[in-house]
Amino acid sequence: SLTSGTLLEYKSKNDKDLWLLITDLSLISADKEKFSNAGFGHLRYNRKLGDAIRWEVFSQIQYNSLTKIERRVLVGTGPRFKLTQFETAKFYLGVAYMYEVEDLTDPVITHKDNRISTYFTFTLVPEDEVSFTSTIYVQPLLKDAKDYRISSETALSLGITKKLSLSASFRYSYDSMPPIGVPTSIYGFSNSLE
Repeated sequence: SLTSGTLLEYKSKNDKDLWLLITDLSLISADKEKFSNAGFGHLRYNRKLGDAIRWEVFSQIQYNSLTKIERRVLVGTGPRFKLTQFETAKFYLGVAYMYEVEDLTDPVITHKDNRISTYFTFTLVPEDEVSFTSTIYVQPLLKDAKDYRISSETALSLGITKKLSLSASFRYSYDSMPPIGVPTSIYGFSNSLE
C-alpha cells in the first residue's frame, strides 16, 4: 500500500494572486493484483478582483482504476465569492464552467463534456490549534442535469504541538451515471500527522 500527496500554495505579497497545486497518488496491491490505482494533479490560480470576489482558472488530470477512468483531463474558469469576513469562520462559494475529456477503460469510451462546477467550502477555527474544514462540489452536465457528480472532503485538525497536528478526514463521491459495474458512491477515511 502506497499513498502520497502534495499541497503547495503560493500567495503574492500584494495578496492579489494565489497559486495552488495538489497531487494525490494511491496504490494498493497484493499477489500481483492491483486493488486500487488512482492519482490526480490539480493546478488552480485565482486573482483577487475585490474584497469579496476572485476569478479562478483551474486544470486537473486524474486516473482511477476503481472507477474505470483511464484518464480525465479538465479545465475550467469562474468566480469565487467570499461569503464572510470573519477570521475564525470563512465561507466561500464558487461557480465555474468546466470542459472535460474522460477516457474510460471498460467499456472503452471517450466522453467530451461541458459541466458546471459549483462548490461551497468553509473553514472554522474555534481555537488556535483546532480547525474544521469542508468542501462540497456539485458538477452537473450542461446538456443533461440528471448526469451529475457530487464530491466532498471534510477534515478535522487538532494541534499536538505548535508544529505538529493530527488530522482526520472523510472523502465521499457520488456519480449519478457511473460506468457499468462502478458503484454510484465511493468513500474513504484517512488519518495523518501534519
